[in-house]
Amino acid sequence: MAHAAVAKVKLAVPFADGMVLQRDCSVPVWGTAAAGEKVRVAFAGQVRETVAGGDGSWRVDLDPLAASSEGRVLTVNGISVGDVVVGEVWLCSGQSNMAMSLAIGRTRYGDGIGAMVAQTTDKPSVRYMDAAPGARGWNRLTPSFLSSRWIAALPVHYAVELHDKLGVPVGVIVAAVGGSNIDSWNPANGKGANLYASQVAPLGPFGLRGVVWYQGETNVYKFESGVYPRKLGELHTGWARQFARACLPFYIVQLAPCR
Repeated sequence: MAHAAVAKVKLAVPFADGMVLQRDCSVPVWGTAAAGEKVRVAFAGQVRETVAGGDGSWRVDLDPLAASSEGRVLTVNGISVGDVVVGEVWLCSGQSNMAMSLAIGRTRYGDGIGAMVAQTTDKPSVRYMDAAPGARGWNRLTPSFLSSRWIAALPVHYAVELHDKLGVPVGVIVAAVGGSNIDSWNPANGKGANLYASQVAPLGPFGLRGVVWYQGETNVYKFESGVYPRKLGELHTGWARQFARACLPFYIVQLAPCR
C-alpha cells in the first residue's frame, strides 16, 4: 500500500500502488488535506503545486502522458504511490454478467476454461481494481491473484484483449453487483443511487478511456423496457459529468430476457 509520512494529506480512492493512469489526456490528481495546506504532486518529470481549499479539497492536473509499462513513483507531499504505469483505463459496471467470477465460486465456465485462464494468465502490465468499499486497490493479473478470490471474468478478458491488441498497459476498474438495477447506479436518483454513491462517485474525475456497461435484466423483469433508454441516458449524462468528459465512450451490452 502507499505509505504516508504526513498524515494530513490524503489521496482519492483510485490512487494506490500498481495503478494505471490514462494516456494521452490530462491526468487529474486530487484528494484532501488540512485547509490551506500546500500540496506538491510529482510524476514523470512533472511537478504541480496547489493549496487545499477551505473544505480541505485539492486537485492538480498533469499534462498528457505517453503510454509506459515502466513502474514509476507518484509523490504527493510525503506520500509515495509506487509501480504506476500509463496506458488505457476502463470502468466496467453493471450486474451479474459483469460480476460473474472467472474461476472461484459459482461460475458458468463449466468446462474449466475459467480456471485455466486464471492459472495461465501472467500479464503484469494489466491491472485490476475492485471499486467496492473495502476491496479497493490495484492488482496485477497473475495466476496467484486470479486464482485466489472472486475476480470478474468479463473485465479480465476485456483487459487482456485490449492489452494484446494495443501493446500498452491496461487497467480495469470493476463496479458491478449481481441483481442490481440501473436506478441504484443512476446519479439522477439522488439518495436512491446507493451503488453510484459508494462505488462510482469516489472514482471521479479519474482519467478514463471509457465505460463498459452490462446490465438490464433486472429492469426488464420489472417491466421497464419502455423507460430503460431514458434511464440509461440519464446514467450516461451523470457519469460523464462526474468524470468531466461530455463525450465519455459508453459501450453497452444488453442481454435481457424477452417478455
